[in-house]
Amino acid sequence: MDTSKVLDTATLVDQATLSDTESIEDTLSVSDTASVSDIVSVTENVMELLELATDWPFYKEVFRLFTSQWKHPGTTAKLKRIYVIKNRKDPKLQLRFHGTRRACTIGSGSLDPCDKPECNLCNILKEGFLLERAKASRYAKNLKGHVSSDEYVLILCGVDPGQSKDMATAGDPGECDTAEGLTFAKGGQLHYQETFVRCSSRITPLGLVVYSRTP
Repeated sequence: MDTSKVLDTATLVDQATLSDTESIEDTLSVSDTASVSDIVSVTENVMELLELATDWPFYKEVFRLFTSQWKHPGTTAKLKRIYVIKNRKDPKLQLRFHGTRRACTIGSGSLDPCDKPECNLCNILKEGFLLERAKASRYAKNLKGHVSSDEYVLILCGVDPGQSKDMATAGDPGECDTAEGLTFAKGGQLHYQETFVRCSSRITPLGLVVYSRTP
């Protein structure tokens, strides 16, 4: 097939944190969703990134989520490019964005994941999310001494929420697969809504979102 918000996440101890968006199934038609699946069926040991054309329905959906969910006062963001992982199936997963540390030029100069242990982004792309090392950043970060760029990269993820609970306060949410951290406006204690995923098998890296921000 031819292919030519950013949101806050908070530090955590034993859960992977990803920014909240909507389910792609809620917003794409059946035919559009089929197109997404064509891009993104699982093939073992494949790690090829494909850039999406701006007229693709999936590009437009991610663009809409990105622009509508950027909520940092005094800071603006501009989406530059969207990449999807070839042969990475999206079985009706909810979309999330995950910001973490990048120690290479993937997404803005290279499309090959690096082997640097300090590059959290590439390690997640290759190995998935490891909850024992889970730590998310408020922004995507370029590691000083490794990356000199005005572009930043988020991981586009698919999440199977399973049994989900709302969390108004910090602490153990009890028996659930995922938990939704609520904002102050909804009776919680967060500035930005977050999703806490307790099992790494429920999180799948789908691609990359490249953006710039000012100031």
